[in-house]
Amino acid sequence: MTLALGTKLGPYEILSPIGAGGMGEVYRAKDTRLDREVAIKVLPDRTTKDPAALSRFQREAKAVAALSHPNILAIYDVGNEHGVSYVVTELLEGGTLRERLRESELSWRKAVEIAIMVAEGMAAAHAKGIIHRDLKPENIFLTQDGRTKILDFGLARIEAKPDKPGQDTAHTPTVTIETRPGTIIGTLNYMSPEQLRGKQTDARSDIFSFGCVLYEMVTGKRAFHGETPADTMTAILREPAKSIRASKSDIGVELERVVDRCLEKQPEQRFHAASDLAFTLRTIIADSGPTPVAPPSQSPRWGRTIGIVGGVVVAVLAAWMFRQSTNPSPAIAAAKIRALAVLPFENLSHDPDQVIFADSMSESITDGLAKISALKVTSYRTMKSYRDTTIALPEIARKLGRDAFVTGSRLEVGDRVEIRVQLVDAH
Repeated sequence: MTLALGTKLGPYEILSPIGAGGMGEVYRAKDTRLDREVAIKVLPDRTTKDPAALSRFQREAKAVAALSHPNILAIYDVGNEHGVSYVVTELLEGGTLRERLRESELSWRKAVEIAIMVAEGMAAAHAKGIIHRDLKPENIFLTQDGRTKILDFGLARIEAKPDKPGQDTAHTPTVTIETRPGTIIGTLNYMSPEQLRGKQTDARSDIFSFGCVLYEMVTGKRAFHGETPADTMTAILREPAKSIRASKSDIGVELERVVDRCLEKQPEQRFHAASDLAFTLRTIIADSGPTPVAPPSQSPRWGRTIGIVGGVVVAVLAAWMFRQSTNPSPAIAAAKIRALAVLPFENLSHDPDQVIFADSMSESITDGLAKISALKVTSYRTMKSYRDTTIALPEIARKLGRDAFVTGSRLEVGDRVEIRVQLVDAH
């Protein structure tokens, strides 16, 4: 429905059109009560005429309005005037990420800076059980003052809140189901494999879409794209995306690993939480130094050290599990590890900033162990709540159902770093 200039929707007066899309038309308007300009999205007729869809939209708009996060478009009001349903949001000046990508290529560093803000906005939404399900460059807005906003939660779904503190919302069952089983929702090039199959989606589906967006920001190309929609679907379901390092020589292996992990076909192999994703990207920016390209002799060694130590720990545990599976000894069988968790590493240095390094080490080991198919690994997001805990390990093991823990500490003295890692029987 197209509105004429000067049309009144409650206290809002339409000033000019901004744009239109599948989820409705957007206008610049004036809030005559508060004397400020806002944006108004008029919902399409199919939503207005469907009482269930309209009720669901209003419920989800209320949930998004409660987020109040700097990287999520603020919702001010919803209403209905003369059969026209609308939602009122803050008015942004700038352009979408799609428009920015059409102008020129982004440096990998700028792409990561934008991605961090998107990931933090996602984390805030996921913490409230809100899954976006249509994350793409058109729904990411870059403001003139350098902020990044996630737009359009029109396809969002609300999940149940965790019953217990520390429960991972990625595994929380759905309370509100927006569509029938088998219905495909989203934008093709950015849909996760489970979305394409019409299966239940969760926070990890947003992380896959995020990976597609980050891939495109860094390379200028879509992660999955075929000559036909069928070819694109096949690529998303079965084919790995091409390496981002093949596109640009200045991209580090750490960023490539982040993108690859976001684009894993199986949800359980992706990042466990958007907050962990944002933290990892911040570490990459920190390790890159104050300039986009630092001389090798001056570049920080955090990423390399984390990778080496994490790799060694995973390799040793994998060898231990292989020994368990091949050694018939009763003693070995009795000590078999089926489920494990990595506790936050202890920072023994006086520098509080080194906590970031310790966290990165714990997360890296968690990520590596999660790739061992015979092992159940608790997400690091859950384990972070046990930092500096006074709860005994057997009690934590009972609560989480774990057989063993990886614990560790980090101590820096001068230019020497000592890292200790232990595999501990949970009982």
